[in-house]
Amino acid sequence: MYKILFLCLLTSCSFIQRKGRWGHDAFTKGSFRNVKNAIVYHAKNPQFWAPLGAAAVVYGAGQDKKISSWAVKESPLFDGVKDADAKSDDYELLFKTQMYLSVLLPASWEDGWASYAKNKVKGAAVTYLSYSATRQTVTQIKIAEPRQRPSRLDNESFPSGHAARASSKRHLIAHNLEASDINPHVRNGINTINGLMTASVMWARVEANKHHLSDVLAGYSVGYFLSGVFYDSLLNLDTAETFVLMPSTDKVTALYSLSF
Repeated sequence: MYKILFLCLLTSCSFIQRKGRWGHDAFTKGSFRNVKNAIVYHAKNPQFWAPLGAAAVVYGAGQDKKISSWAVKESPLFDGVKDADAKSDDYELLFKTQMYLSVLLPASWEDGWASYAKNKVKGAAVTYLSYSATRQTVTQIKIAEPRQRPSRLDNESFPSGHAARASSKRHLIAHNLEASDINPHVRNGINTINGLMTASVMWARVEANKHHLSDVLAGYSVGYFLSGVFYDSLLNLDTAETFVLMPSTDKVTALYSLSF
């Protein structure tokens, strides 16, 4: 993982003067015009509703305590409670490092260093604020919906903050990589590794006896949804909407696409 982070840092230098406007429209007049689209898009995405639905099933079936007890007793992935707890913190630090490095990769060069620096600062601010908003929202949910941890240490089990933060940073990193000119194979490799690392963070919190399985699944959904909505809205991404009719000899085909 450290080699990948080092590669990102080195390759970012070759992207500096590539034409691009990442960060240019952030916080400008007309910002937040895509809030509705961002909400709808992320709400429809399986990365939001699938984990949330799974959390509801696990919780509704009363399987949380059984799964937590088994995970702590058997430790199938980590070497005991302390190791699982430590690993979740280590992975979170890796995610944080990646997130900050990822803002170097999107193409932000327009006419000179002044515009480049301004675009980068604005894009970095969007990345940070999207993550910060997620973190603060999770804190408020914990206060509003107290749930006792499996360890009975406190009532801050729902939702998992580690899972939400890992999901948020994974999503933001993927956004920034998508806006860059990095090799698609490298980008896919990083996203795959980050997906596995996010799953490891989530399960580590269960093995560490800090959260129930439904807590980490809900945390993932919250992190994905909030960071994505804030990122798309604050960055003020343009909505690309097209509707095309393609007539042929025997029928007419309609193609509609919406991306942002």
